[in-house]
Amino acid sequence: MGLIKNLYQGYRWGPDFKQAQLLSFVIGEQVLQLNLPTTIYSGLDQPRQPIYAINDPDWFASHVTQHLQHFYVHLITKIWYYGNTIPLPIPSIDNSVGKLSFKAAIKQLPANETFDAYDLTHLGQLEAHIRDSHFWAEPDEKNEDLQGYNAELQRKCIKRYPRNKCQFESLEAHIEDTINVHGYPSVNPEVKEIAGRRFAFYVEGQGRSQIDRVYCLPIHKEYYLWLRFRHDLETASGKVRQAALVAEERILSEMSIGELLPEQRDVLEG
Repeated sequence: MGLIKNLYQGYRWGPDFKQAQLLSFVIGEQVLQLNLPTTIYSGLDQPRQPIYAINDPDWFASHVTQHLQHFYVHLITKIWYYGNTIPLPIPSIDNSVGKLSFKAAIKQLPANETFDAYDLTHLGQLEAHIRDSHFWAEPDEKNEDLQGYNAELQRKCIKRYPRNKCQFESLEAHIEDTINVHGYPSVNPEVKEIAGRRFAFYVEGQGRSQIDRVYCLPIHKEYYLWLRFRHDLETASGKVRQAALVAEERILSEMSIGELLPEQRDVLEG
């Protein structure tokens, strides 16, 4: 019985820390080091810049990318798949049970905001504020980056409520339920400590098949690291889900950031 249970709840692949790669990123006068496990994912890594010149006032605007409410400069993305313990020899069967992905980026504080990047409570509130402002804004006619998506859902709820009000306690309850299921509900940031380092932390997508766990770390008065772990593990066992959380914490605990020494700059730039 134990063997059958292990076969059912076990997994293959996932992050392999025995074959991790130490990656270095020069960010201003600091060096960020990430010890990232190998992956079976065959996709190509995006090219990295030799130096992320955050001290140059024009640098961020020249390299920024937008996705949904996020404006950032990409550092790296990694994807780790989890597979069945025993692969099924059927071509039409997908032997993966889900994946964990990691994305690291640099974000800049909005110029018109008074948030303090080094105040982790304020930094978490900033991320929550930007999210709500984006999804509750006036809908974009081009529907790019889902701007105003929640506002549009709310309008639809108001329009159809007279026909469906018997299904809900109130219009407000109907709107809240719709946003929670189909939209982008607000997040609840907190301060989280891992291996002695404190982050602004929040979770997106609770109760859904795909959950994002986001960590923000100040690195400059205007900039902070944005580290997202995406858990796409709806069909995975509890053992796999727990393993993904352990891998997430290990990556963060082995991460280092400190002053860039002259000899390090010579090696990294050479």
